[in-house]
Order: sequence, then structure tokens, then C-alpha cells
Amino acid sequence: MANYDQIMDAINSKMDRELNLFNQNFERILKRVQKEVEIRAVQLIDDPLLFDREFQAILSDTGYYRLINDFIDNSYDKTYGEIQALLNESGIQTVFTQADLDVIRDIKRLDIQTFRDVGNQAAASLKRDLYKYSLSNLSQVEIADNIAQSLAGTSLAKYSKTYAETALSDFQQKLIDNSVSDIADQLVYVYRGPTPDGKIRDFCKCVINQNKYYTLEESNKLKNDPRRKWNCRHEVAPMIEELAISEGYTKGNFSC
Repeated sequence: MANYDQIMDAINSKMDRELNLFNQNFERILKRVQKEVEIRAVQLIDDPLLFDREFQAILSDTGYYRLINDFIDNSYDKTYGEIQALLNESGIQTVFTQADLDVIRDIKRLDIQTFRDVGNQAAASLKRDLYKYSLSNLSQVEIADNIAQSLAGTSLAKYSKTYAETALSDFQQKLIDNSVSDIADQLVYVYRGPTPDGKIRDFCKCVINQNKYYTLEESNKLKNDPRRKWNCRHEVAPMIEELAISEGYTKGNFSC
């Protein structure tokens, strides 16, 4: 039977494959979005207030929303077995129920809406910029170039890959949390994931090096700390206390 770290390696390998595929498809789609933005911005110079709706159509036509839907629908579902194995290795016997599946569907809907909100924000920003450019003395070529640069500055262009990685990691944490929700106050919590190396952020290095286990209240502080908000590959893992002690963890408070 694989141990905890081997299971985590398997999860991270699947995450990497899914994220690499997402990133490749996103870069391809973003180039198409940029080209369409330049074309349609020129077409709407005389009516720039319609550009937010036009941008939403661009995102749909170029496959951005389809990419998001496929990513959340499919990539999220690749690690159920490993999550179950992680819990078993932590001394927790649990199974996924219909209620769990309902929660999973709700999480997916919220994450899809998050990406749609990013698209809405980008659309509103580009509409404002196009309106500003339409009142200037810029040529059509210059307007197209400026609106393309505006697109590059939106959260959609700059952070979609970050949102995807964070959403996938957060989903796995929520799946673990939901699986133990009925017995959460009977467990302790440890910080698991890549060991300190040259890439790890100082905050995560501090938590791992302290080698502590935490109460539910302390674990929630750790889980929600803004210093690990984006792209964190570590998780706050539930565990029976006897196992945490046998693995060398000591009881303590979250203090990093």
C-alpha cells in the first residue's frame, strides 16, 4: 500500500498534467481572444458602450468558457480515489456519499461563476477603455493596439492560470474538509505537502519546519491565512491524534 507522501505525489502529478493542459489551451485561446478584440474594437469605435457584450461573445466564441467548464467538470474529478486513500492513511475511514456529491456540484458551480466574474470584470474594463479611446484622436490601428494592451492588463489575461491552479488545490482541500465534517472536532490537523526547498514560500516553510499538529480552530486560522492564498500546494490535513504523535508531530498553536 502506498504511504501518504506517495499518494500526495500521485495527486500532484495529476494536478500538474491537468494544469499543463489547461495552460496550453488557455494560451492558444488567449491569442484568439486578442485577435478578435482588436478586430471588434475597431468595428465598435462608434458604439463603444456595446463592447462589454461583444467581449462576452468573444470569450464564448473562442472557447474560453468551454475551457473553464471542461477544466472544472473534468480535472476536479481525477483525484477522488487518492483523497480517499489519504484519509485512510490518516486513520480516518470515510466514504463519499450523495450529500458529498451535492456539495461537489455546488463547489463547481461557484468556481465556474468565479471565472465568469473575471470575464465580466475584463469586459467592463475594456468597454471603459474603448470608450476613452473612441473620444481621442487615435487612429483605428492605434485604438486596436491600445485595446489589445488593455486586455493584457486584465485579471483574465494575467491571472486565469493562477486562478485555475488555486481553484484545483482549494477543491481538494474542500473535498477533504467535507469528508470529515461530521467528526472534524475529534481530529487534529497537520500541514502536509512539498518539503522546504528553494521554491517554497517562507510562510509554508515556517509552518512545516515547526512540525506541529493543531486543533480544528487553529487549523482554520492556518487554512485561511492570506499568505498561502495563491498557488499553494500544501494542505491542512486531518489526522487522528495518535497517528500525528507517532509521526513526530507535537501539539502546538499556529504561530508563523
